[in-house]
Amino acid sequence: MRNSLKLYFSELSLGTIFQANWDAKSIEDAPNLFSNHSVRVSEFNYRTDDEISNLYTKLEEDWFKEPGKQYGRNKNSIFYLLTHFNEQVLSEKETNPIIKYEHLLKWRDLSYSLGEDVFTTSFFAYRDVQSQKKRGYFSWKSTVPTDNSRLVQLLQSGVAENHAHYAATGPTFELSWLVLMNRYKDNYVQKSLNDLIKDGILSPKMNLDYSGHNLGLHDFVKLAIMLRYDLLRNYLLIEDHRDVLLYPSAIQKLTPNHLYPESISIRFSTYWNSIVTYRNDSSPLYYHNGEEDFIDYAIPYDLHPENHKGCFYLAGERLLLYKSFSNIYKNVGKDNDDISDLSKTLHAYLLIKNTIRNEIVQLNRRLGFGNFKQYQDRKEFFIKNGSIYSKLFAQHVLSHNTSKMNIVSHELRMGPNRDEGNLNLTIEKILSAEEQIVFTDKSDSRISKKAEQYINSVNDFPTAPEDSSITSFFTLHFFKDKDTKAKKLNKNTHISRNQKLRQKVKQQSQTIVNLRNKFPKSAKYVRGIDAASSEINARPEVFAQAFRMLKHHQLRDNETLLKDWLVNNRLNLTFHAGEDFFDIVDGLRYIDECIYFLGMESGDRLGHALALGIDVQKYYELKKNKLLIPKHTLLDNLAWLLSNLNKYGIEQHSSEVYRLESLFKSLYSEIYIANVQSDDRSKSLLSHITYHEYYDSWMLRGDNPKPYLEYCTSDSKHSNCIDFFTNQFNYTYWDRCQLNNCNPKLNALRNREEIVRLYYEYHYNHDVKVKGEEIKQFEITIPYLKLVHDIQSKMMHMIAAKNIMIETNPTSNYLIGPIEKYVDHPITRWYNLGLETDPELINSCPQLCVSINTDDAGIFSTSLENEYALMAIALEKEKDENGNPKYKPSMIYDWLDRIRQMGIQQSFMNR
Repeated sequence: MRNSLKLYFSELSLGTIFQANWDAKSIEDAPNLFSNHSVRVSEFNYRTDDEISNLYTKLEEDWFKEPGKQYGRNKNSIFYLLTHFNEQVLSEKETNPIIKYEHLLKWRDLSYSLGEDVFTTSFFAYRDVQSQKKRGYFSWKSTVPTDNSRLVQLLQSGVAENHAHYAATGPTFELSWLVLMNRYKDNYVQKSLNDLIKDGILSPKMNLDYSGHNLGLHDFVKLAIMLRYDLLRNYLLIEDHRDVLLYPSAIQKLTPNHLYPESISIRFSTYWNSIVTYRNDSSPLYYHNGEEDFIDYAIPYDLHPENHKGCFYLAGERLLLYKSFSNIYKNVGKDNDDISDLSKTLHAYLLIKNTIRNEIVQLNRRLGFGNFKQYQDRKEFFIKNGSIYSKLFAQHVLSHNTSKMNIVSHELRMGPNRDEGNLNLTIEKILSAEEQIVFTDKSDSRISKKAEQYINSVNDFPTAPEDSSITSFFTLHFFKDKDTKAKKLNKNTHISRNQKLRQKVKQQSQTIVNLRNKFPKSAKYVRGIDAASSEINARPEVFAQAFRMLKHHQLRDNETLLKDWLVNNRLNLTFHAGEDFFDIVDGLRYIDECIYFLGMESGDRLGHALALGIDVQKYYELKKNKLLIPKHTLLDNLAWLLSNLNKYGIEQHSSEVYRLESLFKSLYSEIYIANVQSDDRSKSLLSHITYHEYYDSWMLRGDNPKPYLEYCTSDSKHSNCIDFFTNQFNYTYWDRCQLNNCNPKLNALRNREEIVRLYYEYHYNHDVKVKGEEIKQFEITIPYLKLVHDIQSKMMHMIAAKNIMIETNPTSNYLIGPIEKYVDHPITRWYNLGLETDPELINSCPQLCVSINTDDAGIFSTSLENEYALMAIALEKEKDENGNPKYKPSMIYDWLDRIRQMGIQQSFMNR
């Protein structure tokens, strides 16, 4: 059933809808859809032709018919397919949709693919038609919660959100869709659409080639706008008997001869003029930043005031869908051309909407941060800063997604990309976003007597929930930009790795310092620093100097006179690490670099850290036991792995260790010895480097490379590197943070000429970098797999001993990382108190401090409540070797409650 829903409401070609209209044939009567290879391959490639035939029979005789009236002569409708699913998984509580908890994973699979509103609105429409009920509330939460009352009670005890990126936390697509449908002709929307086209179309569905005509993104948006106005006009005409501007419907008139961009544009102009006229006459205006503005022409004036306690800005779109579904369910089986046109119009509209949603929400299952980043970069394409949609977004982040939860700590991540003045204004605007957005007053000459009474009543209702006492604050994160390929750089220039990013990080660090010095009122809400985006782009060494400076930054003496808003908090550390990697060893090394290069201490946190806990065997099986990895990354990994085998006393598999040592020597010779072009002494120093010395040089990578350039290219002689650094680079506090002094051993390494020289070659030897960027295929053996497993286990316990904490993000990790099911998330390997009873399992577990968070709730269509629920249901459905439930519900909720408490302990709010 779920795959059939995906086929009909996502995979189906838009051209098929129009073809069915031209041929006077309904989609329900088109069995050839299932014989179409391009359609079948995505959803039904595991079925034989006979099974596909049986599936169509099941649809025709059961799921296309009204529930309870199957196998009769009742008229078919694809919208009954929605009803069959809805009746299984959805329920209603106090006018809100709610998910039946036992079906949460099914709901998650389908609603993430198609969006939630198509299900919730069709669910209410069918039920209300049956009961002849008139519904007035459409402002339920953007992410539907479950009916798990036990979980609700648990979360009401207080919960922390420790990892949420502000710009991806709100209803990104839903608001973007309102912008496209209502502001298409605005210059910034046109520019954003063109930017998205330049960025690259990500969905193969974004192309309609019918009769030789190719439609692009603008054509799809125009079609959606026309179809949407048809839907509005239909329900106003049929149900409310209101006079509305009438033009032939888009779907009725778009024949094969008209389905090309020029014809669409001509018809669109007429439609747009009608929409503007209707909007000016009938669309409610809202006060926003002292000005009048509109949100959505589909929001009616007589929307019930209760809607303004929730996501009222989504009510227009939901009402539109609800009314359309209602009229279809009322008239299925009747010989009515208008209803037939309505069905096809709604179907086409939903298909286009989902097609465009594929360009903004990550719906594919490609692994890795690189794939996710393409979607992440689009989250603010259409939500213009300072617009009413931007304020609605901020309102949602701070308020609407928190009902049924007592969020006692709400940490939001955003970048310090502006100067301190703009950063201060951004913080102020976000924190003040809970101010009301209300209808214009009754002096508006358009407002009728009925609407006047409504406006008087709506002003009694705030847009935010009554309990809006959530404590929100910020962690500012740097971005890990990709370095320029060495082969594109001038060979004769001395450019360190990530030099451009290092300069950017320095400037942003100063912005944070200036914010704390100049704007302490806003700065008191900044409690931490982080670095986000793909870790393949940049390693912790790039941010080490900035983290050292900011971690120990204190206000100047004259600032201590400020009493009411003194910024006396130390900036706390967290870092995205171990989320995306070429090899688990690469991810583990990245985490190790965070600890030693950034000076992480007790109470600091790691974001994601998947490499620290994912199943090693499953990961390498997923990669077919072959990795494609840059040679220098592999060289670093080998030196780190071999050195840590010694450090942790892991002595097994000597033959594999010998293989890795030999590979290290070969790669080192190929990358370094063959490319060192310095004097004979340098060649001699570097020719006998073992992985031990290489690892020692690796330990210095937390230092700024510039002093090493000056030292190694200086004509003057110095007794040692430390004296040179002290004499030349000790002017400002930034300079004094250039060297990593977290380990006393490091000064001794800086006095070893071969170690310093190797560090210099790593950063400044152009040929070394070019050779290191070449890709090598690395074979995974069973002994290698076991060594990685052992190192991973040792590191877990090391991090637990240091009391460094982990922010987990189950849905984000499931969609981006190498995790096939929620139950495979490593959180249960990191902490199992309350979940397990076997003393051996408890003692062998590191019992790390972990929390559950959302990461990018808007992009992943989730909420903090649902993240807890998804982990709970996944564990409840897990079976032991005998097929029995592996965990008892009481154990699961005890475990979740402990994680909830640890989440509060992790919070930077009161530090």
